[in-house]
Amino acid sequence: MKAWSALHEPAAPSLPLPQRRVRWATAIGTVWVVVVLSLWAWQRWLAPPWGEMTALPPASCNLQFGSCRAEFPDGSALEVTLAPRPVPSDTPITLHLRTVGFEPRSVGIDLNGETMNMGPNHTALVGGRDGVWTGATALTACVTGAMVWVLEVRAPVGGGERVARFRFETGEP
Repeated sequence: MKAWSALHEPAAPSLPLPQRRVRWATAIGTVWVVVVLSLWAWQRWLAPPWGEMTALPPASCNLQFGSCRAEFPDGSALEVTLAPRPVPSDTPITLHLRTVGFEPRSVGIDLNGETMNMGPNHTALVGGRDGVWTGATALTACVTGAMVWVLEVRAPVGGGERVARFRFETGEP
């Protein structure tokens, strides 16, 4: 049987003062980096505005003839262009969207009739450089000939979402 002193190893000697300071400095530096990255992530993805911020383009805006811009109360904006023009039914159309003054996590659009539900037509746009987002969709054919459409853009940013609604007409009355 071993003696009591042989069963217990002596305690490891403590680190010299310079090594302890290096470990503390490393720990403090790591905490500082985590705090800075957390604040950046908060500002980028979670910060207010909370809820929905809505923008409407001017009444003179018509996507059949050119780009339309909708400005938000904070001065940021969305600019939408559809191609080809005039916008046809049952034919692929290309959507170009540019964000000004904010960087959304994603951008999605929904196209539907203003007075007639034409079924789901949701499209997620693909982000590019300089706030440009693109995608493709098609308008469903309407048996009445003329149709008033609402293109709704949803762009989540911070803890909320930017929403803009663009109205345009297709077909012959």
